[in-house]
Amino acid sequence: MFVLYVDEKYRYKGIGRQLLNAFTVEQKEKGVTEQWVSVQDGNQRGIPFYQARGFSLKKKQELLTDTGEKFISLQYARKI
Repeated sequence: MFVLYVDEKYRYKGIGRQLLNAFTVEQKEKGVTEQWVSVQDGNQRGIPFYQARGFSLKKKQELLTDTGEKFISLQYARKI
């Protein structure tokens, strides 16, 4: 999983958790044992969401957007 977004007007209703759970069930059925997500550094909604669900920081990487702007990608993982 690269990234998961929920529209602002639907946040804090459990939708992100339900989507992550659905992906997890499907991935387990396919034999997946680890999930990875990428969160932009400073994302104070995404980082706590994934940390609360057992993801831990594995890698920090500086990347460039298509327009050449630098940003930091935080890559989190968890065993499932």
